[in-house]
Amino acid sequence: MTIALLERLYAIPQEALRRKCTVTYRVGYGDDPEQTAPSYFAREVMFCVGHAIHHYAILKLLCTEAGVALPREFGVAPSTLKHLESTVGA
Repeated sequence: MTIALLERLYAIPQEALRRKCTVTYRVGYGDDPEQTAPSYFAREVMFCVGHAIHHYAILKLLCTEAGVALPREFGVAPSTLKHLESTVGA
């Protein structure tokens, strides 16, 4: 499933990634009005990937507690992995 999703993400044409969009969100709870912000499709895809990693980190904690083995990289941000690799042996 994850591999298929990655393949589809890599297949998104560059012109689509550069497409402007408007993000609509609520900054508070209750009856606060919606807010909008200009963005780009690529930025929103990157946000979704980063947010998924955040959720994967939570899942990793639950899986570890349940004795389910996962790859070391699961739920760890790429920037964190890169930092860890650069500090090995330092």
